[in-house]
Amino acid sequence: MTSLSPLQSWSLVVASEAGTRLVAECFATKAAPGDTIALTGDLGAGKSTFARYFIRALLEDDNAEVPSPTFTLVQHYDVQSFEIRHFDLYRLGSADELTELDFDDPHGSLVRLVEWPDRAKEELPEDRFDILLEEAGSEEAGRRITVHGYGRAGTQLARIAALHQFLNQHIDEPALG
Repeated sequence: MTSLSPLQSWSLVVASEAGTRLVAECFATKAAPGDTIALTGDLGAGKSTFARYFIRALLEDDNAEVPSPTFTLVQHYDVQSFEIRHFDLYRLGSADELTELDFDDPHGSLVRLVEWPDRAKEELPEDRFDILLEEAGSEEAGRRITVHGYGRAGTQLARIAALHQFLNQHIDEPALG
């Protein structure tokens, strides 16, 4: 990953899976070809859950089958104007294997969701979202989601955070964070 300073950062605590869903859906509304979302966190932190809700929102199908790419390493999804590639690099043997997975996006035509992005440090673009999912501190229940936006993603992040705040205030589900 790059040593650039993030252009924009956002951190929040979500009380439940419904809160993670809302955050993922807000990202989906602003998704565009060329976006890379790097998802970091311990096993069970919610990376695949975030990705599943993100993809379902773009597919406009709450029941779409969105399996984790743990064993296949990559899953492909076609939406209206671009392709989504969901990578799980946990089992990646070396960075050389990224070529076999068709990880590169030289034309900026994909949306890439990357779990375990530390396995592809040098291959990640400078314009991207880094999302850390972790258990909230002992004083807070739920998950903490911390987002850093680099380059073009940094300019998008303020809009995503504002959309989340608006929706969170106007949805009658107290579980949303």
